Amino acid sequence: MAQALTPFLDISAGGWTTDAGAIVDLFAAIDEAAASDADYVQSSALAPGNSDVYDVKLSAAADPQSALAHGISYRYQALGAATMELTVALMQGATTVAQQTHSNVAVGMWLDGMLTLSGAEADSITDYSDLRLRFVAVASSAGLDFRYPSNSGYVAPIGA
Repeated sequence: MAQALTPFLDISAGGWTTDAGAIVDLFAAIDEAAASDADYVQSSALAPGNSDVYDVKLSAAADPQSALAHGISYRYQALGAATMELTVALMQGATTVAQQTHSNVAVGMWLDGMLTLSGAEADSITDYSDLRLRFVAVASSAGLDFRYPSNSGYVAPIGA
């Protein structure tokens, strides 16, 4: 049976904020079951080569006893004139289970992303109560305005 894990606690926000500029409870902007572009989290303005990291804890789930159908769906975009890179990682504690990097993120257009775990990656999860997502934004080119790769609607369906 599929389980949906949602963000429920900020672990480390770095310079990230909500679309409204809040610096606490960022998870509340991305905890919906269906993606909503009306609210989101955003990185700080970045100079070329600099990065900003946001870690958010996911709600607990039972071990599905299966390595099938593990994945994270999300939406993202870049705002401003900079070329951005976004890495999305599923973590168990401080250990990376799986990650995906999006280079040359499109400016001003929401894109759908999916981090699909291999069977081995899913099997490496030993504690479904200690899962978190890590978002790393990196500015990769010069521009007048370095702002905000934005993410919305994270859901982790776990198990088949």
